[in-house]
Amino acid sequence: MSPQHSSSSPISLKEVQRKLNQLGIIAGTFGLDWFMTFFSNTLPAGTSAFILDRYTCDGEVALIQAALGLVLNASQEILYGDFESAMRALHTKWYSLSVKQMNWLMDGVGLSQSQWAQILLSQDHCNKCMWFKVEK
Repeated sequence: MSPQHSSSSPISLKEVQRKLNQLGIIAGTFGLDWFMTFFSNTLPAGTSAFILDRYTCDGEVALIQAALGLVLNASQEILYGDFESAMRALHTKWYSLSVKQMNWLMDGVGLSQSQWAQILLSQDHCNKCMWFKVEK
């Protein structure tokens, strides 16, 4: 299984953010569970352990990269579906997502340390944590 967003034209996080905002879905409705469990309720044990390893090395930026990678992985259902299909896609159990695929998704997000610093310095930290100013 390859990640879903690997189509010919890349999907931007801004597009997905706009659609989620349009549907009234905030990051906390799906991200809270991911962060509190280090993705262990959503991903296979080896893949969530990989995210924990990256967190140990890279800090909080790894958690945001993982979350945004999963959002991008569900982007087709989000962009072309309704509220129910978007929520279903975001609450999917990705038990077949390998460490290699998760690494690819996280690296594809490309959240730099300077972007992470912008998130931390923003006034609305909680809301912008998932939706930093991406220009992709």
